[in-house]
Amino acid sequence: MCYFCSLCLSRPHTQTQTHTHTHTHTPLVKPDSMLHPYELVYLHEKHHGQKKSVPPRFILTSTYLTLSIEYFWGLQNVHRVYIDTVCNSHFSFCRCVFVHVCDGNVRCVRPVSEETHWLLPFRMSKPQTETWPPGTECVAKYNFKGTAVQDLPFNKGDVLTIVVVTKDPNWYQAKNKAGQKGTIPANYVQKREGVKQGGKLSLMPWFHGKITREQAESLLNPPEMGLFLVRESTNYPGDYTLCVSCEGKVEHYRIVYKEGMLSIDEEGFFENLMQLVEHYTKDADGLCTKLIKPKLEEGTVAAQDEFSRSGWALNRKELHIHQSIGKGEFGDVKIGDYRDTKVAVKCIKHDATAQAFIAEASVMTYVSTSPTSHFVMAICEVLVDVLPYCVVSVLVYCVITVVFLSCRQLRHKNLVQLIGVIVEEKGSLYIVSEFMAKGCLVDYLRSRGRTVLGGDSLLKFSLDVCEAMEYLEANNFVHRDLAARNVLVSDDNVAKVSDFGLTKEASSNQDTAKLPIKWTSPEALREKKFSTKSDVWSYGVLLWEIYSFGRVPYPRIPLKDVVPRVEKGYRMEAPDGCPEVVYEVMKQCWTLDPVVRPSFRVLREKLRNILDKELYL
Repeated sequence: MCYFCSLCLSRPHTQTQTHTHTHTHTPLVKPDSMLHPYELVYLHEKHHGQKKSVPPRFILTSTYLTLSIEYFWGLQNVHRVYIDTVCNSHFSFCRCVFVHVCDGNVRCVRPVSEETHWLLPFRMSKPQTETWPPGTECVAKYNFKGTAVQDLPFNKGDVLTIVVVTKDPNWYQAKNKAGQKGTIPANYVQKREGVKQGGKLSLMPWFHGKITREQAESLLNPPEMGLFLVRESTNYPGDYTLCVSCEGKVEHYRIVYKEGMLSIDEEGFFENLMQLVEHYTKDADGLCTKLIKPKLEEGTVAAQDEFSRSGWALNRKELHIHQSIGKGEFGDVKIGDYRDTKVAVKCIKHDATAQAFIAEASVMTYVSTSPTSHFVMAICEVLVDVLPYCVVSVLVYCVITVVFLSCRQLRHKNLVQLIGVIVEEKGSLYIVSEFMAKGCLVDYLRSRGRTVLGGDSLLKFSLDVCEAMEYLEANNFVHRDLAARNVLVSDDNVAKVSDFGLTKEASSNQDTAKLPIKWTSPEALREKKFSTKSDVWSYGVLLWEIYSFGRVPYPRIPLKDVVPRVEKGYRMEAPDGCPEVVYEVMKQCWTLDPVVRPSFRVLREKLRNILDKELYL
């Protein structure tokens, strides 16, 4: 084995010395501390001379790697990449990749991670073909300790923001959450994206629901050892069937619900289908074969895989959950810590007696560039639906339905920000968002009252919500559930809109049975016509809540009479002490004709004028 000097370990674009070898014309790096600054890529190959498939557009042989694209890792004058060969009889066990450029220099351009070892298994990233603009958020895929003073060290899972695009597309100037800046390698981070458009995100993509035995066997054809799916039992309602392909035929195993648990052989018992499948993927344990490959339901994507791909999956070990701060129909909300940051955690519960329940999650990320502020406002919303399951079962299945609103993404100072999602193999779902210390606005108003909150505070809350809604309006999204209960208050008294469970594009339909009648516009209830103007109606009701210090709208009017009376012209009176100019804004929001209602931009201008001129006094 031969070695060469440390010049080949210098930073990108530094000239290095070329060495001559008898077995190849490419040098090897000595496996010691000199290896640290830059990562080398190795391949364990079973037989000398054997070809092996590697990432797209590359073909690897035992002597060289031919480049079939115009550039390699951003070096425009690269024409070929060679690999070194260290042979021991018929076993080639160590190859390192170097970049040979037209000017005769040898460059090694991949920075090292702490996972790098002398015999590191082969790993090669795709060349960086996309330039990320300033403001782009990235998630670290590996740990990076930094190799120079200007580097920014980070750990796997850290969120970094691009600050400057360098001339070398493989490196960016970025900053971390603490505001520290430095250089980061592009292939050690991934762009944080909205969840992939099209399809259904599922916790159990192998669950096919109500299909027959014959349909299951058709889906598992052609035969493949260990290919499996789960379906509802046709002969035993309330039970399930595990269908497994084994030695050319399909075996059907009845999954029985007994004493609150699921079992195939009445020896091993599981709380839900996910735990059962997880067990049999590790060990056949009496089945014809262990479960090897799931047969995915058409159009579904495994939830954990998709959240990981898009950069939203969090590490459960880094999330520490503490006391509960609220309980809801769909789960508990608890205080937690994620990487020393206080967070709110929605824990989706599994209710054995529920016919159906819905868990919603909104993926709200960052903004990209814009002509005026260097950021374009954008939005991506994910609705997570846990579909119905049999009343006699303990968690039979939990399916997250994802509605992809846009490939762009959303971030605003008055919208509650999502931090990430955790999907556990055993079926638990955690939605982690920023912690709002003072809770929901309606409770905040009721607990403080007039003695604590003055007119300036009430108007500030009104403006905060209006600016968030103006942001959604500008991006053609409708909240559909705007109310004081869905606005949270931060420790520094900033109001932020939350609960995007019903948020959709303006053209989307919605089941009116789920809508809050007292806050929903007449045309939305009657004709299912939703628009930003229907949100304006709801905003008028929210203003009434704010200035009444959290009272329930339409007091002393039965729920069934609200809509008929409103359509006949009834409007709530101004709350006690409400400025006349603010009440006029409410009434404009409650115009029956949605076309005549003001936009959120106009409303924001009106409220700003009231604040600036102190008309609220």
